[in-house]
Amino acid sequence: MGNISKTVLEYSLKAVDAAIEFIQTSGSPQSYSLAPINEPLDVENPALFGTPDCLTDSGAAWVAKYILQVLQRVQAVNAQIPVMFQGSFKGESYWSSSRGASAANLTMFICQDAVSAAGACKFPVFVGE
Repeated sequence: MGNISKTVLEYSLKAVDAAIEFIQTSGSPQSYSLAPINEPLDVENPALFGTPDCLTDSGAAWVAKYILQVLQRVQAVNAQIPVMFQGSFKGESYWSSSRGASAANLTMFICQDAVSAAGACKFPVFVGE
């Protein structure tokens, strides 16, 4: 890991530590979800944004290291704090409210998403919210 990557990781984890402290001392830590990263990428080509190619294998390794360290930090303070990592580039039909999801069909949509979520196999997949 290069010096820039180490510095970015250190600053990112400092921000995570501050968020964990805020959540833990809030009086209601179970009411928060810590979501420390959203749609990671490490390529500069804007044409690749929103595709599995926007994260290289070394970038995926960095994100995996970051995720593990975030989980270790949360576990050390309070394992009941919910943690969510969002790293998916799905089209509008996936996230749009016009999808037609309701209490009656939500389970069906989640099961369909789980089947189609394998993606590029670069990154673990979380289905649901």
